[in-house]
Amino acid sequence: MPAPVVLIHDLRGSANQWADATASLSAIGHTVIAPDLPGHGFRSADPLTLETILDTIDTATLEASSAPIVVGVGVGAHLAIASVARSGNARAVVAIGCGTEPLSWLLDSYRISSAAMQLLPDGGSSVNEWAGRTFAGAGTPEFRAVVGKISQLDVRQSLRVLGVPVALINGSRDRFRMQERAFTKAAHDGRLVRVAGVANAGSPATVQALVETIRSISGSSSDEIA
Repeated sequence: MPAPVVLIHDLRGSANQWADATASLSAIGHTVIAPDLPGHGFRSADPLTLETILDTIDTATLEASSAPIVVGVGVGAHLAIASVARSGNARAVVAIGCGTEPLSWLLDSYRISSAAMQLLPDGGSSVNEWAGRTFAGAGTPEFRAVVGKISQLDVRQSLRVLGVPVALINGSRDRFRMQERAFTKAAHDGRLVRVAGVANAGSPATVQALVETIRSISGSSSDEIA
């Protein structure tokens, strides 16, 4: 049977980011688990801390029928790597748009954009249909505290202890990918996949690369693939 797949959305995103990827992976037989992280989407009222985020990812991997392929995008990729590094419950990890450590300067865009959204008369809900419900805690002290803790994660060290195949899917126009080759080398079985443009959960090129990467990872396993 094809391996189950757990999809972790970006900070300030939601599971809806994965609609196209979920459809494509389901079509080739993968069971897909795509949770909303605490403080996001349908869980916007849940307590938002780094621990509740990592616990949510851990729970999603345990819900799978077997060790899953864990996929994250953006900061969600950093969080997925951190979660799997501590739990060890994954068959492989795929990190999309993850090419540098989540240092504080990189995360400033999340702080600034979230704070700016809160200055709008409606708190940013008019930016688009999902802005209000996707991340209700934007700009709050809880959000800033989480960003601060994420900035302390050591991605390379986590990659060194994973012990499972790791694929990085980065775009030719991604802003931050200075350490992508260092990440690839740090992984037990690292590979770098390049897509045209910017790598994100919804772009057709990224979804296609994700499906092909998961097929490749599954095919390299000794498990029988249907």
